[in-house]
Amino acid sequence: MSQAIIVSFALSWAAVGAEPAPIEPKADSLKSWLLARIDAADKVRSTRVDSIKTAEALQLRQKELRKAFVGAIGGFPERTPLNSQVLGVIRRDGYRIEKILFESRPGFHVTAALFLPESGRFPAPWPGVAIACGHSINGKAMEAYQRGSALTALNGMAALIFDPIEQGERGRGSTRGHNAIGLPATLLGANTAQIEIWDGMRAIDYLQSRQDIRKDQIGFMGNSGGGTQTAYMMALEDRIKAAAPACYITKLPRVARAIGPQDAEQNIFGQLKWGMDHPDYISMRAPSPVLVAAAIQDFFPIAGAREAVGEARGLFAILGKTEQVSMMEHDDKHGWAKPMREASVRWMAKWLRGVDAPVSEPDSIVLIEERELQVTRTGHVSELPGERTAVEVLKDRLKTGRPSPPGELPLAVRQVAGIREGVSVSVRGDSAMPMKGQTIRLVLDREGMPLPALVHAPAAPSGMPPVIVAHSEGKEKARALAERFQSEGRWVLNIDLRGFGETMNKLNNFYGDSDGSDSFLVYLLGESLVGQRAEDLLAASAWIQAGGRGKPDIVAVGWTTTPALHAAVADSSAFGMVSLLEAPRDWTEVVDKALPHRYSDVAHGAILRYRLEDLRKFLGSRLAR
Repeated sequence: MSQAIIVSFALSWAAVGAEPAPIEPKADSLKSWLLARIDAADKVRSTRVDSIKTAEALQLRQKELRKAFVGAIGGFPERTPLNSQVLGVIRRDGYRIEKILFESRPGFHVTAALFLPESGRFPAPWPGVAIACGHSINGKAMEAYQRGSALTALNGMAALIFDPIEQGERGRGSTRGHNAIGLPATLLGANTAQIEIWDGMRAIDYLQSRQDIRKDQIGFMGNSGGGTQTAYMMALEDRIKAAAPACYITKLPRVARAIGPQDAEQNIFGQLKWGMDHPDYISMRAPSPVLVAAAIQDFFPIAGAREAVGEARGLFAILGKTEQVSMMEHDDKHGWAKPMREASVRWMAKWLRGVDAPVSEPDSIVLIEERELQVTRTGHVSELPGERTAVEVLKDRLKTGRPSPPGELPLAVRQVAGIREGVSVSVRGDSAMPMKGQTIRLVLDREGMPLPALVHAPAAPSGMPPVIVAHSEGKEKARALAERFQSEGRWVLNIDLRGFGETMNKLNNFYGDSDGSDSFLVYLLGESLVGQRAEDLLAASAWIQAGGRGKPDIVAVGWTTTPALHAAVADSSAFGMVSLLEAPRDWTEVVDKALPHRYSDVAHGAILRYRLEDLRKFLGSRLAR
């Protein structure tokens, strides 16, 4: 076959290479605190999995996880006509390629290439395999994906390789584009994954619409981002008879420590809270056959891949089907290398054609230039009449929203952002307060999360309310503002909300801002940084008031303004006047125009219930102008 290793669990795991070493966050950072919570969630999940001893228990878990998964990504739209077209044919030795265009939703086109076997050697109808692209800018035209598709056709199966959103003929944003779509998707209670999964389901619809494809023999495979799509599809799509995700399956706690959470579509809201991790993608449709292809030196930790397959194999054993989950390891870095393609195609042939024999990829495969492979005239679906963007498609969800009337806004804010009642803080170490005119440093502790602060005591108290100052660039940046209030005779708490100032962690900064990675760790736990930071402010207010200093005003600067707004609406007794300085753009611009924003500044499904302008109006005269 090749130098690849098909791993049997009767064998011991061999450490043939070395994955990248995890980078540990600094102590007392937000990331460190979140990793501890993720470990705790993982232990709860493991206990649940270990309790499964019967087929009935496994089937119940499968049903529960699938329902939660679909709900977290916003559900699926109704099926509409594909309006498919074949817009060209390319012939190669041993197979031909049809250039395909179909609509996964009205006005939302998918560009694809269908690699078909030579009918003289393999009479139709053929099994059909959908292939999902990884994060290649040129989508289906990337060499590895062309070779994998051709190899599938050369082994008697049709292969439909389709462009994901923001790749190939559907845009050039790739990872950045997926994350940009993820922001409005989050506000709309959906996920970039919803679009990708639905495109994959409609790709299967297309395969099954053809007379030359066997409707009952459908496979799905892909690498990297395509491995993500394959994992989701094999978990949710009953029509898939065999799957082969490559360079993706691992364990989320290991990913969090290694490279941090990745693209928007690779993080499902609350999945660690209700216990769905990568092993579940394998077992959610057990005993449907799954091959996990893994690169030993991948940034998706190989140890996690081994753990995931091991767990899934244990659940498959309950059904007496251990041979239907397997793992292939290749000593290389991230990528759909030739041995992985060969192993994946062999797996498809085994379960879709009943042929289990070594597969060898010939060197004679002739690649097709991207321009020749393109389906549209200009190479971009935007040229098509009435074409909608991914964000426009997601905005259909606004029709399902339930805007909260003003009297219900406090409850809506608490529910959406996850703001609890009765939050509190304590002081770490020495709790002595500053003398008149002094400034001291102290650390407030909230459930183990440190909130470093400066306390500025006035030299001559004026009787004016105390002030909480929160700046997204940290308390040192806010010192001049705090000292101005101090000089006016006001007691000031100048605080670093979690993830800002001293607790900021720049490691694994995949999203281009200081708290992007951390915000997705929070997201995986079914919460929001907006809500957690709002709780920080509410707890600080409760601490100040418990000390007899009265109800504080609040001055928020930059990215602390959205948490402050939520805190002030959630509890009207917490603050007096509310000042929001240098506030970032409004959520409506993020949804309507898909403008850049921070993931840490949004909450899942928020805009279906309220807009930030609604919260500002609710504060009325309490909001400083």
